[in-house]
Amino acid sequence: MRLALATVAAAALLAAPVMGFSAPDELNRVKKGIHAFLAKQQRRTVSSVGASVCKLDGDSTRCPITSMPKGETSLVQPGGSTRCIFQDSSPFQFQVVPGATDKLLFYFQGGGACFNQASVDIDLCSDDANPMGLEGILDRTNPKNVFADYTVAVVLYCSGDIFGGNVTRPFERNGAPVVQTGIANTQATLDWVRQQQKAGALDATLRQLTIAGDSAGAIGAQIWAANIFDTLPATHRAALPDSYVGYFPTDVIPGLIKNFGLCSFLTHNSTLKQKCVGETLQITDVVQAQIQRYPDVTWQW
Repeated sequence: MRLALATVAAAALLAAPVMGFSAPDELNRVKKGIHAFLAKQQRRTVSSVGASVCKLDGDSTRCPITSMPKGETSLVQPGGSTRCIFQDSSPFQFQVVPGATDKLLFYFQGGGACFNQASVDIDLCSDDANPMGLEGILDRTNPKNVFADYTVAVVLYCSGDIFGGNVTRPFERNGAPVVQTGIANTQATLDWVRQQQKAGALDATLRQLTIAGDSAGAIGAQIWAANIFDTLPATHRAALPDSYVGYFPTDVIPGLIKNFGLCSFLTHNSTLKQKCVGETLQITDVVQAQIQRYPDVTWQW
């Protein structure tokens, strides 16, 4: 299993003095690795030009999925409190590919992490909401892809906060504040999907619900699973975090989590919230709590 280079490198830079990455040569190798990874992530995205774009303007009842072409990418811009990390970034948007009304793939896009001035200065995270190409798990033409006919909702990643941010940083980029709103971005996507169920455009109880994500998106899938399972009724449920398991480095992850503002998100579990505030919370703690809460859910890494 490969480990998400982006998040590992980010944590490594944060922990540089502790982990021995004090020499410039070693830090430069980490930076080169993360930039190569992000370049690969960028190649998996496609231009928004030509795609259908609908603006919610804070109203999740707008932009019905029934108005979107089946099997093709449409983009929804929620507005409201959603945004990307920098003032000159694109607007936040999520990607929708309509398919079967009883099957949903809720996907978190990958793309690094930004957590301090240094990580921002060397571009350690994706900062524009670019849609994913319809390949791999999103390939509609591959008969071996079990998700080929699913309706897909992709939380595009441009907040740099592993989908757990709720913070305005005490530093700037090009003279403007750095603001990370991954929680608001994901919640807006989830609210829209739930509205499609309420409106009858998706089944009120899905037959299949799968939460997935890669790299930083794998962390998003892990920390958001409980909220999504609580919100979207489904008969069969699964979680497929790809390319990140939260075991590295254990002495840095708790501070990184709190640094993003994630503690305010953990309202469904007081024990996890206390650990977060006390800077002892690991991603694995979140996942283990969710596995215990949902013993019927299939988890695969």
